[in-house]
Amino acid sequence: MNMNKYINLILIIFIITICSCAKIDQFLDELTQLREQSVLTLNDGINAIQNESADWQSVLKELSEKIDIRVQDILTYNIPYIASLATQRALSSILCVKENVKDEVIYYLEVARAELITGVLPPLPETTICLTSISTIDLNSPRNIRNQIIYTGYYIHSKDSILACFINGNSVFSIPVTELGFPDISNITLSLTKYTDVFISGFTHLQLKYNNEVISSIGIDKVISSPSVPEMVKTNFKTIVWIPPHTNGDKEFDGHGPKMKSHVYLKHDGFRVYAQIYLWAQETKHDWTTASGYSQWVEIYSAPNSYRINKIKDPTVYSNILRSASGIDYIDSNTQDHIIETTIGRATLVGDTNGSEAGSKTKITLGLKQFFIEIQKL
Repeated sequence: MNMNKYINLILIIFIITICSCAKIDQFLDELTQLREQSVLTLNDGINAIQNESADWQSVLKELSEKIDIRVQDILTYNIPYIASLATQRALSSILCVKENVKDEVIYYLEVARAELITGVLPPLPETTICLTSISTIDLNSPRNIRNQIIYTGYYIHSKDSILACFINGNSVFSIPVTELGFPDISNITLSLTKYTDVFISGFTHLQLKYNNEVISSIGIDKVISSPSVPEMVKTNFKTIVWIPPHTNGDKEFDGHGPKMKSHVYLKHDGFRVYAQIYLWAQETKHDWTTASGYSQWVEIYSAPNSYRINKIKDPTVYSNILRSASGIDYIDSNTQDHIIETTIGRATLVGDTNGSEAGSKTKITLGLKQFFIEIQKL
């Protein structure tokens, strides 16, 4: 039985109970007029509210006064019900719920009008989710914050049509409907208590669907492992031999020194530590024979697999390591090798020799000590 026939039947029963048979036709005409007047009144109300400047509260109050109570009693949604529902939505703290009140009032008035005319109801508006209690499922946050998600929206018409699922590409896991709750007409709750972080981390999104259409999609932030504790280690013992090139004069110091200076530098690239030596040796008179230059960078440490170097804890520049504690630069005094204990290791020096030496024999052999570095597991 369609709605129109149902309404007519109710009206006839009502008439029979209060009127004599002789007055039935007159009363039917009266109720038909009431229904037609109600439809016209509803049309006026709907048109008024569709005007952006319309005050839906005033319109609903006027409709309640104009539409006969006997007509309202046979409607699925009478005017007081619509007014109460709209007022409740208007008090929501969710902006999109408040902004939707006018359209929702129009929809329910169209339902009332359809019941009075044809009984063919207007299509249900689209279910919309305005807000979720969390924007993402952050697996790094406490579980009590993300164990229950609250969805706030409107036009949640049928609980049976609401589904939730985890997705990862084409992989879908449907959450049982028993985990969904509907505390009121504007909210849906979803419990994730049963699902471990390991399980959830296998997906990229949590989706809420209405009639298989996605109405909410929340991303899943994977667990970020706590950083490992930095470790302190030492570089390897390393002996570096450096013969600087000839740069000035002839190649013979000829018993005139040479005066010698040396600097050492350290650096790292995140995975290895390197050392470099600079040596300067210059004749003390005559044509100032000189040998000087920087060595190649020499590896003195390599971090283990899955580790990186954070920093070198010791100084990375050591200037004039051959200078004495009293501040006197080293000058070679004969053709013998000389050993100097420096701040960074034992240095064996060859300055003057018998014959030519600049660029070929003059050198430093430095046994580098171990340096402290900080490493950390990736």
